[in-house]
Amino acid sequence: MKKEFKVERVTKSEKSGNFVTKLVYETVVDLDILGMKPKKETYYISAPAEVKAGDTVELELGMFEIVDRPYVFIGEYDEEVTVSCKWLHLK
Repeated sequence: MKKEFKVERVTKSEKSGNFVTKLVYETVVDLDILGMKPKKETYYISAPAEVKAGDTVELELGMFEIVDRPYVFIGEYDEEVTVSCKWLHLK
């Protein structure tokens, strides 16, 4: 199934020269009596072509292996924070 993702951020990698692109797919889920709840799916991909923030990209997720990788950064109170980022790798 193809999904239309919004490009949220693009950063050029100094190491590879590729562009690391943050892609977001937003939907709304009906939770019946609890109401409607927004849902976001966020993925990252490294690619040679640069796209602009705000652009849309249509992708077939079945073409990719989704790989979870931890990302560590220093938080607001100087604490170490680890989040899991989902990367798209071509199969």
